[in-house]
This record gives sequence, structure tokens and C-alpha cells, in this order.
Amino acid sequence: MLAVYADHFNNQLAGLERDPGPLGFVVQQVPHHWRPDARVFLIANLMHMVVNPILAVRGPAPDGLLPLLAEDIAAIRALSEAIASQRDRDYVSATSVAIALGQLAPNLATTALQVWGPEEPNPAPQTA
Repeated sequence: MLAVYADHFNNQLAGLERDPGPLGFVVQQVPHHWRPDARVFLIANLMHMVVNPILAVRGPAPDGLLPLLAEDIAAIRALSEAIASQRDRDYVSATSVAIALGQLAPNLATTALQVWGPEEPNPAPQTA
């Protein structure tokens, strides 16, 4: 990765951990020693595909959301680091995170929230 892009990603991350809500929590959980592209990739995916839809539909974060996010981030972290090692990388990149997410998606704790994923065959009417 060119340094100019690393700088760009680092600028995107600057100060986010001070956010008092779920964003700050997610940023703090994602490993700081990962390359900045990997950090932005995971944070953006979790925020845009899990957290933001929940907040938009339900309002404030439900009590159980942060523990589910922490569980998922730990699983993604472990597999991303293993994949990076298998790829003979001494760093975790967005590619390693993407591969890990693809393998883990059906079994992530937040998948049970049904924000995305396969549709139920005959879903019951949904209310927010």
C-alpha cells in the first residue's frame, strides 16, 4: 500500500475512538496494530451493515449489541490474523479481513439479529 493511502485511512480513523457510542466501541475493539486499510474496512462494514441499520430502525443501541459486536470482532480478528499468516504476510490487510468475513458471516453473533443475510422462507410481519 502506498503511504499516501495509509495516510488517508489513518486520517479517517483519527479521533473516532472518542465517540461515546457504538462507533467508538467498534473502533476501540478493532486491533490498532492492523494496517489502516484493514481497520477502516472492518469498522465501515460493521457500522454500515450492522450498527447503523439497527440504530436507524430501533433507535438507541439495544443492551446486547455491544457484547455481540465484541464477540464478532474477536472471531474476525483471530481468523484475519490466521489468514494473513497463511498468506505469508506480517500484517493484516483489508484482503485478509474480507476473506475472514466471507468465511465467518453465517456464524457471526450479529447475524442472529437478521439485519442482513438469508431471508426466512415465510417471514412473520416485522415491526420496528
